[in-house]
Amino acid sequence: MISIFAKLERAIDKRSLDETQFRDLLKRTGFKPGGVLMTHTSMEEVARRVSEMTASTVVDMMKDLVSPGGTILMPAFDTDAIAEAFRLSEGAVASIHPTHPVTAWGKHALALTATHHLGGTFDTFSPFYKLREHDGVVVGIGAGLEIFPIIHVAEELHTAARLRVFEKEVRTVRMSENNAAFEYAYRALREGVERDYDFLEQTLLRDGTLRYYSKGGLKCEVLGADAFLRRNMDLVFVGLHP
Repeated sequence: MISIFAKLERAIDKRSLDETQFRDLLKRTGFKPGGVLMTHTSMEEVARRVSEMTASTVVDMMKDLVSPGGTILMPAFDTDAIAEAFRLSEGAVASIHPTHPVTAWGKHALALTATHHLGGTFDTFSPFYKLREHDGVVVGIGAGLEIFPIIHVAEELHTAARLRVFEKEVRTVRMSENNAAFEYAYRALREGVERDYDFLEQTLLRDGTLRYYSKGGLKCEVLGADAFLRRNMDLVFVGLHP
């Protein structure tokens, strides 16, 4: 439910941008030929600011901007309309995972998704970690840091954080790959774990790990995957978890 304050803000703030300006904004965030981007979106925010864009036209634009040789990833578990349009788009593949599958398209799609089911949800076998191996960036288009799953990589790799953030019980689920069934074992994230996202955001902004880009009221947040993972291993138990 939208709060009264949010409704008032929407009534007052009528800023917008056209399709060309939106395309230029995406270029500034890292959408370029050969780019590798883990992308998080809010169709609600995009439609509010760029009225002529639909979920499918956003997906087409992103693919066009990273061609040739680029790769786009999006969470397959995200219910946002853009993420769903991307999941269903031509050439998209998905990692095998019961709770956090990732959709990918482009040059490195298979390399980034093929081993997700061989390890933990966010560990070194996951697309969230492997993004760093391709000089990838994480981009939020109208979406903020608090929904970026890459945050959980350090939580799974850091021993003390893993004990606090993940369930002790190991869950198993039957899955299949190439029509061959297998048992996948994993630890789920605990519900209700508090994270100080304000602390994380302000720290990353100060040291330049996190950058903001905006136009016509549409805000984008950008992280370099490798720089963020290095930094978050230091922060994960020194402020992120109060």
